[in-house]
Amino acid sequence: METKMTKNDELLEGLTEDQQAAVEAEGRGLLRISAGAGSGKTEVLTRRIVSLFKQAIKPDELIAITYTNKAAAEMKVRLVEKQKLEIGKLRKMEISTFHSFLKRFIAEDPFGARLDRTTEIVASVAQKLLLKDLTEKFAGMFGKDMVSGDEGIGAEAAKKLVEVFGDALSGIRRFILNPAEFYNLSKRKFAERNRDGQENAALKPVSELERNALEWLYRFYTCYVEELEKRNMMDFDEIFIRSRALLREMREGGTLPRQRVFLIDEFQDNNADQFEIVKEFCKDRDSHICVVGDEKQSIYSFQGADVEAFRNFQADKDIILADNFRSYGEIIGLADAYLEAGGDCGKLFARQTAKRGSSPVKPAVVCMLTEEESDSEIYSQIAE
Repeated sequence: METKMTKNDELLEGLTEDQQAAVEAEGRGLLRISAGAGSGKTEVLTRRIVSLFKQAIKPDELIAITYTNKAAAEMKVRLVEKQKLEIGKLRKMEISTFHSFLKRFIAEDPFGARLDRTTEIVASVAQKLLLKDLTEKFAGMFGKDMVSGDEGIGAEAAKKLVEVFGDALSGIRRFILNPAEFYNLSKRKFAERNRDGQENAALKPVSELERNALEWLYRFYTCYVEELEKRNMMDFDEIFIRSRALLREMREGGTLPRQRVFLIDEFQDNNADQFEIVKEFCKDRDSHICVVGDEKQSIYSFQGADVEAFRNFQADKDIILADNFRSYGEIIGLADAYLEAGGDCGKLFARQTAKRGSSPVKPAVVCMLTEEESDSEIYSQIAE
């Protein structure tokens, strides 16, 4: 007599023990999943969403954050076509990038977020043009004072500061700091340096040049924010800043946002400051945050990502998906050995197991460019 497969059996069918653990983990507290390349991560995430619904979590309470719009679209398709998720549930939940989610969040309370219907998100190209125009205006208005005024820094330093205004501003806003927060934090850091310098001769006291440069950078930042407001625009960083401010105002007013369960993919490419916003949604209540990442694939540090946010995540439970279903053992072994040789490995670093075994092609790994080899020799090796 055949035994009929239950819904829960179907949800776990074909998964490894570690994958099953990731799917079935309780929807509360803090969960960290380390998912290497080819580990079936997307399949695990979509099944986990279904599992969370089975745990009585409501669709409008659950947010799935992806790094790209393409990944969000793929997850939606998998949920409907493979997991047979009802369209009604899919419409009520949020699967999107962090920026898109927070943009919709502040749009739900435009008064609290200081928005109106005509507020536009400025694209990166338009933002660069705005910064270029503002820098020229700022230099024209304050150039003489920057060079030789009461807070002057000299011609050479003033020229260099003006040239880096845009890059400096981008770096500041990645840490979700408004002008006042940036200025106050910088002043505290200056005070700490002066204090520590009394005990450590290697630390030089803050110079007058540094103090004056801070004043001009703060003024430029203030002018940038005022220019955005005058044009009724927001850049992408402003979405983070206003979301955090709105969340704090809601809590001060005794209101909790409905979103309380977060699944965050590619967490190795986020940073601690962005994660603070997620914590604002979840703190002091029954909530759940599940982060999924792979420290081996952290590639966006130039955009402010910090792999330490993933490594230092204070999880109640860790699950490592170390099986690779995509590549042959020789490829995986070489990649892991290369990364280990680099030495920058956190506690979640794990050598992967190749479920496909060894490559049927020998040699499986070949160095294709050496000074001794001709192009024809390389073509021959590829053909073989």
